[in-house]
Amino acid sequence: MEGKTDPEVLADLAMGKLRKKLPELKKALHGRFSTHHRFLLEQILGHLDFLDEAIEKISEEVATRTALLMS
Repeated sequence: MEGKTDPEVLADLAMGKLRKKLPELKKALHGRFSTHHRFLLEQILGHLDFLDEAIEKISEEVATRTALLMS
């Protein structure tokens, strides 16, 4: 996020089902995004990054073990 407060930019970070609600999300973010909100969003995004990395590592491990079982 790097200190960005523009509702358009922030809304474009949305993923999944939130992508379908971009107009509502942009409206909700306009004028209501404080430093507290930024902190919370950074925590959530950091956790999502961690989970994405964990999923990738687990997927690689499953693929490696499956390949060993098949050979």
